[in-house]
Amino acid sequence: MHIAPTRIRSRSITTLALLAAFAIIMSMLPTSPAQASALLTPGGPDLYDQSKAVQDGIELYDGSRGLTWAVMQHRQTEEALIVYGIHPLCCSGEENHLNAMNFATDHMAARQQYPNAPVIFMGDFNAQEFDHSQVLLRDGQRNAYNRMWTTPMRFTDTFRAARGPLADARTLGNIRVDYIYTENRGGTTFQTNGASIRRDAPGGSDHWPIMAEVTLKSAASR
Repeated sequence: MHIAPTRIRSRSITTLALLAAFAIIMSMLPTSPAQASALLTPGGPDLYDQSKAVQDGIELYDGSRGLTWAVMQHRQTEEALIVYGIHPLCCSGEENHLNAMNFATDHMAARQQYPNAPVIFMGDFNAQEFDHSQVLLRDGQRNAYNRMWTTPMRFTDTFRAARGPLADARTLGNIRVDYIYTENRGGTTFQTNGASIRRDAPGGSDHWPIMAEVTLKSAASR
């Protein structure tokens, strides 16, 4: 199973089409570097018309799942954007999901070569909107399992930013487990212009495609 197609647009710098082939959120990890490289090949022509992948990788975090990431650099301005994908195990418990979010955000915070590159974090998180792991991402802290969990950064839920707290956000049957997050740096990096869930989309996935259109502001204006 893979996450349904995801599209993210960045108007002020370039239009990025992050389609299903670039979502790279897979239920099983690839078994060889060649397969990993193939998974990291974007499917949207706009992405490589205007940007190029300068780094990518897969980081194992529990022996069966991995965190996928790619640094995309705009060809003209050389500004960078880092895209992360994750798909934690279903039904393994929120403590495991909290550990996965800590692993992911610690990796993001260690981006020494691209410290100013903002992050888009997306995937099938196998957690509902107010589960501990998702609150941790949005608030940067969460008291659960007899300890305080913290992350080095916070994120904005693009669907809620665009559609509000009462909009129907289901992505799998009667629940919501799929998200597109943008790194929250005080509201100066991303602006969410729109978001949608395509419940009429073909393709056979048990998840509905989610889409978000965001404006990535230039470094000079942040």
